[in-house]
Amino acid sequence: MTALIRPILEGPSRIVGFLMALDAKVAGVVGGVAAAENWKKGLLQQMFV
Repeated sequence: MTALIRPILEGPSRIVGFLMALDAKVAGVVGGVAAAENWKKGLLQQMFV
């Protein structure tokens, strides 16, 4: 009788967790950049009004 070998899920699970955390951080930075661009646009409008 042949024993089945189960794959180790700890490594891929840790990688997925890391990538999800990284994705969340990137999304936060993108939101910050968008807010800074809007702020800059508002400042420029105030300068030329």
